Amino acid sequence: MNIRRAVLATMLLGVAACGDARLRKLSKDIPRDSAMKLLLDKGAAADSSPHIYRESRYLVDGRMYRISYYTKTNRKESTDTLEKVEPLLDDELIPLVFVNDTLSGWGWDHWEDIAATINLQVPPRR
Repeated sequence: MNIRRAVLATMLLGVAACGDARLRKLSKDIPRDSAMKLLLDKGAAADSSPHIYRESRYLVDGRMYRISYYTKTNRKESTDTLEKVEPLLDDELIPLVFVNDTLSGWGWDHWEDIAATINLQVPPRR
């Protein structure tokens, strides 16, 4: 039984690492507005934060850190709150890390590394 769980976990990690087509378009060091344009679905109405469920901002040593939590769906935390819908779990989100509006990278490992570097406690995942 443990072998099955290990194989399943490995497969899930592989699928998660691939991300989706929108994330594969991103590259490190692009401006935030360019990243948001790449996340926008073709033919979709303009959205300043497409596929971003929620954001957190931190000002540390004169640098602005903006963490945009990406979702494959286009759900927004504010809409979920108004409609009293269960919020997405953090494991369903992928943090995009912007430093002074430039994409430094994405993924939980990247965000946790940055947070450790700037001595910021990442809230526990829910």
